Amino acid sequence: GDGDTPPPKMVRRRAPNLKQRLSEVLIPVLNPMRNWNFNTRVTGLNLSNASIGPEGAKFLASALHGRRNADGTWVFNSVLRSLNLEFNSIGDEGAVALFEALAPRWVTDGADDASDVSGHSEFDQNEWMRSTA
Repeated sequence: GDGDTPPPKMVRRRAPNLKQRLSEVLIPVLNPMRNWNFNTRVTGLNLSNASIGPEGAKFLASALHGRRNADGTWVFNSVLRSLNLEFNSIGDEGAVALFEALAPRWVTDGADDASDVSGHSEFDQNEWMRSTA
């Protein structure tokens, strides 16, 4: 076994003041070199049945959206591997906001329009929209 690897960290949906806690773990910090640092410990968010609506989904999207460093490079939260939003009512607006925030993470062929992920086998927009509706 790999005894040196800590277990993945999960943020549970019943944490007190959920929005504040999510802000603390999701929103990146701008370091003195003017580069963005995302949290590297939270690997999953279980937000099922957390009464998240379209505005909450937009908040999540803004926290998860990539950031541009001072040198022009883009950075994304590359550690978060699971986001469970089952049994919420994020609506079309929330789903689109999350899609637009997360899609650039899966576009790896240098496409100019990061929101155009059609034809990318790693990410199916229609399937994702169905799974978050």
